[in-house]
Amino acid sequence: MDDPLFDYFAEGRCIIGDPEDCIKEVKRYRDELGINYITCLMALPAATHETISRCIELFGKEVIPSIG
Repeated sequence: MDDPLFDYFAEGRCIIGDPEDCIKEVKRYRDELGINYITCLMALPAATHETISRCIELFGKEVIPSIG
């Protein structure tokens, strides 16, 4: 999270963090706000292909199964 763009993300509108943080926030969006769908943007300008691929992999392996 060294990218200065993180300073510009509005709190409560973006989910950024490790899988546990993401699971907690997605569940909160679902349970408290009734959100049924989210859009994932994992390719930030400064991110490498390897970083983006790892984010997608972690989301698929750890977050999605946990929010069922």
